[in-house]
Amino acid sequence: MLKRILNAVRSGAFYGTVRSRAALDLTAAGANNTDALALDPDADFHVIGTAALGTGVRLPVPGGVGDAVLVYNRGANAVMVYPHTGGAINALTATTGGFSVAAGGRAVFTCWDGSNWAAVLSGTVRSRAALDLTAAGANNTDALALDPDADFHVIGTAALGTGVRLPVPGGVGDAVLVYNRGANAVMVYPHTGGAINALTATTGGFSLAAGARAVFTCWDGSNWAAVLSA
Repeated sequence: MLKRILNAVRSGAFYGTVRSRAALDLTAAGANNTDALALDPDADFHVIGTAALGTGVRLPVPGGVGDAVLVYNRGANAVMVYPHTGGAINALTATTGGFSVAAGGRAVFTCWDGSNWAAVLSGTVRSRAALDLTAAGANNTDALALDPDADFHVIGTAALGTGVRLPVPGGVGDAVLVYNRGANAVMVYPHTGGAINALTATTGGFSLAAGARAVFTCWDGSNWAAVLSA
């Protein structure tokens, strides 16, 4: 299943729900799907600050194929991530158990069929959101370099033709969210030597329309696969 998902991601075939914010300093709760903390359906990036032993969180109902959620566990204990009722994470349903995210770990959950989630443990652990960014430049060399210590990047100002540049990935599964709240499309370029789908640093950027969002996931340690939101 993961191979099929990655192939679809690399081809740009996924389109999901556009969300607009990060949910920070969450407290995991409960011991199963029914009493776990329900994650905010209007947030992309969820940071758990407090995690007592055995507690968890519950994913929202996905908005469609390609919908993606990042969960970063900054708590002292592992957190169980449960699917919504009627859904599944990999082979785990709401009643058969949760997906464990270790203390300090991070995972990307991507909806691959409109109802169920595929989980990928991330590469580099980052810790924050970068907000109100201004896209810049006209190519890979002068585009705004995205903060390598942030997971979630919100572009607030985007003049026509400007762009941003992804950082060098930390490893397979590393993921970055970019949300364009500017008035124009933004070009997202890979780091020098890398690629986004079939686009290299010199052959062009990945276009992110005004109001759109994309998840960029490193699939081989150097190159990015783009998941485009509707």
